[in-house]
Amino acid sequence: MSKHTATMQSETLPGLQPHHIAELRKSGLSDETIRACGFHSEDNYAKLAALLNRDGRRFPKKLSPALVFPFRGPEGSNGYCRIKPDTPRRVKGKPANYESPVGRANEVYIPPGTLAELDNPTMPMLVTEGEKKSAKGDQEGFPCLGLVGVFGWKTGKAERLLPALDRITWKGREVFIVFDSDLMRNPDIQDAEARLAAQLVNRGAKVRVVRLPDGPDGERWGLDDFLVARDADALRTLLHEAEAPPPIEAIDAKIPGNLLGPATEAGEFLNKGKRDGVFRLQFWRGSFYWWRKGAYGEFDRDVVRGEVIRYLNRHAKHLSASVVNNIIDQLKARAALPWQLDAPAWLGEPGPWPAGEILVAHNGLFHLPSIFGGKDCHLAPTPKLFSLSARRTCAARPWQRWPCPLG
Repeated sequence: MSKHTATMQSETLPGLQPHHIAELRKSGLSDETIRACGFHSEDNYAKLAALLNRDGRRFPKKLSPALVFPFRGPEGSNGYCRIKPDTPRRVKGKPANYESPVGRANEVYIPPGTLAELDNPTMPMLVTEGEKKSAKGDQEGFPCLGLVGVFGWKTGKAERLLPALDRITWKGREVFIVFDSDLMRNPDIQDAEARLAAQLVNRGAKVRVVRLPDGPDGERWGLDDFLVARDADALRTLLHEAEAPPPIEAIDAKIPGNLLGPATEAGEFLNKGKRDGVFRLQFWRGSFYWWRKGAYGEFDRDVVRGEVIRYLNRHAKHLSASVVNNIIDQLKARAALPWQLDAPAWLGEPGPWPAGEILVAHNGLFHLPSIFGGKDCHLAPTPKLFSLSARRTCAARPWQRWPCPLG
């Protein structure tokens, strides 16, 4: 590469060193995708140490420079990233090509275009290994999740999905697991594929596995290599030919109930129903309340218990009454509202209008004084407002001369 070409590349993609740009483009990533993903270079070893939660004084300086892959969740950056050093350290005689933060559980890489499809079960989803591969699939129009390893879907040693994966809508969704072409030569990768498939099937997904071919000289191909050498239509053909996953006893993919952490399970159960940064399940004055159609309604404790058991059954076995009771106690503690709180009231940050001046309806929140003042008076329904009742609809026929979207 000439010096002039390298300079032009750096100007097109500032923050990336020329050889890192070349590596990303080798995976078929466009400049637009690279910018959207936020991939960048870092040659300051102290900053790299901080990204990986490592002691800068003991962090090997040879690991810089490195290519940095920041991770995002539905609400933006989650503070997790991986790096790919130019000079990797060796572990048990093999290069550690990627480094992950220490002291943190694995995360799943979600490319920008895939974020919008997490709750859309009608959209098929690909699952592969690695950030560049998933970004390439996403770029070509295939929503695609990237694992940090073939077993990167697990929470530590527990046989269960990562929280970020568990929150995705899987029921009824077509899912294609697309690991590298050396899978059939590696029993460990086959085992990882089968166990991941079992987890997704337990959640109602329609799972199939894709068999990528090797490269023309027998080299291992990943999803990005295949898409660069072939095209999106060739991948569609492989998806059409995808096989059912190898059988595995579903119970083997579950963990014993006595190994569950009540606080962790309660937090993940609540997070699954989170909206606008607020739990839709709240515990107030001795009762559970669930937000639906614009308002909170009292939720029978037996119904809550049934929902908790249904949630746990997807990844746990041998549930005892004491295990379930401990998790429900944690739910009460995590979702508890102050006893002295009176409805209606804003939860967390104050809202744009006093809660007592709002008409709550299934189709939104309407500020009554603003209706008559000709001002903007409408907000989308949100669990941030703790209200115990909501009108079925709110029509504005008497006030249609004002630009207020109440109908």
